[in-house]
Amino acid sequence: MHLDIETDDVEAEIARVTALGATVHERREGYVILADPGGLLFCVVPVQTGDAFAQHATTWE
Repeated sequence: MHLDIETDDVEAEIARVTALGATVHERREGYVILADPGGLLFCVVPVQTGDAFAQHATTWE
């Protein structure tokens, strides 16, 4: 299984998950691959779902 975190602010989401212990593995055009503290890879990607994004988005505070 591979996790993609979809966000309308990629850099803010990277800052959030790195503060929780993730590390940047590789930056690619349009998205970033990170590793969780256990070494599992996941991606932070810009909005992919169009208009459905706002309906299903979770805001972290």
